[in-house]
Amino acid sequence: MIDDVLYINGKVHEEPYVKSNNNSHINKVTGDFTLQELTGKKIVPEGYLFVLGDNRSNSDDSRIFGFISEDSIIGEVQFQFYPLKEIGIPK
Repeated sequence: MIDDVLYINGKVHEEPYVKSNNNSHINKVTGDFTLQELTGKKIVPEGYLFVLGDNRSNSDDSRIFGFISEDSIIGEVQFQFYPLKEIGIPK
């Protein structure tokens, strides 16, 4: 994360769902960090995820608790709100 831009494998990842703060370069939505700074790893280990909340200034996410196992994720999409062009019940 550099200057409120998320990079995944060196490429910019657009995040339109994260509200930006254009008032000042000092008040970033997400502070700068690298995966290695936070976890000691250069890449996310196989079978794990590094997750970021969409309310970045007030999210407890992998920046706090580290990687999560893919096996620990459960759930089913019942209704999709975003992106708007895909709103509805998933097929």
